Amino acid sequence: MLACHPDVFLALDGPDLRVGYANRAAAASLRFASSESLENVSFHDLLDDDSRRRFRGALQAVAGRPPRSAAPLGGPLVVGGNQTSVALDVLGEVSEGLLGDRSVVVCGRPLRKRPRA
Repeated sequence: MLACHPDVFLALDGPDLRVGYANRAAAASLRFASSESLENVSFHDLLDDDSRRRFRGALQAVAGRPPRSAAPLGGPLVVGGNQTSVALDVLGEVSEGLLGDRSVVVCGRPLRKRPRA
């Protein structure tokens, strides 16, 4: 179901939050050839400087929350891919393991300009 969902879905793992899963919408939005070509890329490397700062701050703010609690993750985040960038309104679910490892599931929807009245 996630593979063909129109919203961007990424599963991030490890200390540098590498992409373990990306759906087709993520690959298309960021102009990657396939969702597999996004795998093992650090999510931090896809963010611009301001978005990276806000994303890290949002992760610190949700540290210690119970798993399975969705939270805004500093959005909108500007995520860049192959010669493109897209602003995403991002929600995520953060889980922390017993060894301090962290995994994050990110769901984002590209922001669209509002039509003028």
